[in-house]
Amino acid sequence: MKNILPFKKLQLGVFVVCGAFLFSGLLWSTPSHAQFEVPGSAPAQFEIDPRYPFPERPFTVRIGDYSGTISGAVSWYIDGILLESEKNKPSISLVAPRTGTPMHIEARGDNGVRIKTTVVPSELDIITEGKTLAPYFYKGRHTPGIGTDVRITVIPQLYDKKGKKIPTSKITYSWNVDNAVVENGGKPILELSLSNLGSPLILLSASAPEYETFFETVFTVPTQEPSLAFYIHNPLTGLSRNALQESYLRAVDEVSVRAEPYSIGENVYRNAQYGWSINGTRIENTGAVPQNITLRKQGGGGVSDISFSVRNLSALAQYAQGLFRLEF
Repeated sequence: MKNILPFKKLQLGVFVVCGAFLFSGLLWSTPSHAQFEVPGSAPAQFEIDPRYPFPERPFTVRIGDYSGTISGAVSWYIDGILLESEKNKPSISLVAPRTGTPMHIEARGDNGVRIKTTVVPSELDIITEGKTLAPYFYKGRHTPGIGTDVRITVIPQLYDKKGKKIPTSKITYSWNVDNAVVENGGKPILELSLSNLGSPLILLSASAPEYETFFETVFTVPTQEPSLAFYIHNPLTGLSRNALQESYLRAVDEVSVRAEPYSIGENVYRNAQYGWSINGTRIENTGAVPQNITLRKQGGGGVSDISFSVRNLSALAQYAQGLFRLEF
């Protein structure tokens, strides 16, 4: 699994998986069940669990034969090698090979009936990126939040039954979101608006008919709760790259601070309720940038609680509030 850590979260010491999410599975070079059929009888077939095993992870192969097509003692062969310890077992446990490596599975009955299939572990990199706010210097992928828009991109690593990688131009995708088919021309990119109720269930299918391959996986888009971080803003050098640690700041006579929301829709300020408070009292911020505030020492100084909050009035679940303590 490939992970991308948000810059801001590292500053706050919180480990959050939020960027690229890797889903692996078993790519079939034959139909979903490998079969051998005798005229006038039901076919014998392999039943594999899980249907899409992870590369280098255990899975089970079972003979589904409900009409006695294969009879006598059953012998199992993997890549042509007899498994002596698995003699006459209706199912066996295996470990999938590495990505792109074919595994040939065969079961032979004493009556000469054989069941064969070839499985090739493949992978899909599924990358999610939210259209959400973050500082301009933020290098990670923006984490989606509930009620925000998200872009899902698929990077395939699919192989044919010989272990040859399939060109991306030959792969077609089918998207199903909460049991509804999404028409996007079979592209590997999907633009999606998340509801305020959470992340939808997405069924993604990738197929390459020319290579007799098919892959399918189910996933949800990971979302992050909205949050705020505070950064010192210097009129000469700009915004600090380091968020305030432990929500505490000591200054001499004057300091400028900027509030940066995360995991909130990038258009939140078009219809939002937001503002600064000092010791719980809302203040009027007359600056050109409402996220910025300049604080000056008054009298003998002291300690004050400084907070900023923002709520998206178009999606009320998008709400974040942060507080830090300032000492002059």
